[in-house]
Amino acid sequence: MTRCLPADWPIDISYAENDKEGLEIIRAGKGQLVFLDLNMPVMDGYDVLREIQSQDLPTMAIVVSGDVQEGAYARVKQLDAREFIHEPVSPV
Repeated sequence: MTRCLPADWPIDISYAENDKEGLEIIRAGKGQLVFLDLNMPVMDGYDVLREIQSQDLPTMAIVVSGDVQEGAYARVKQLDAREFIHEPVSPV
C-alpha cells in the first residue's frame, strides 16, 4: 500500500504488526490516516473500527481488503471508515 503513495509526500509512516500495535500507534497520535485490513489476527478490521469509534480516537480509517463479502462496504461505512479500497492496489 505504501508503495502506491507519492514519494514526495511529506509524511511519516508507521507500521503495525497487529491490531493491538495499530491501536497503540493511533492512541500515540501517529495514526491520523490509517489503512486498515479487515482480516487480521485477534481483532478483525471491524473490531478495530469499533474501538476507534468507541474511544473517539483521532484518526481517519480507509479499509483495504481483497476479501470482500456482501455488505462489507456498508458495514465499514457504518463504522465511520472513510472509504473501502479493493486489493490488490497499484499506483496510478
